[in-house]
Amino acid sequence: MKFEPPFSKTPAISFGMTHLRSDYRRNVRAIVKTKNITRYGFELILKSDGDTIQWALGATWMACPAR
Repeated sequence: MKFEPPFSKTPAISFGMTHLRSDYRRNVRAIVKTKNITRYGFELILKSDGDTIQWALGATWMACPAR
């Protein structure tokens, strides 16, 4: 995600999963995490884990100025 305009300092990121569609016959495992947070942007990682079969995985996020 790219911040336009960039923050003056590295912001705090809050995120949460919004939806998940997966095969009910397998264990459900999902990885949702942030990476490389800077004042210019960050990466939001969404992926399945193990032998989970997923058709959809979504998240929402918010960036707030650091205190």
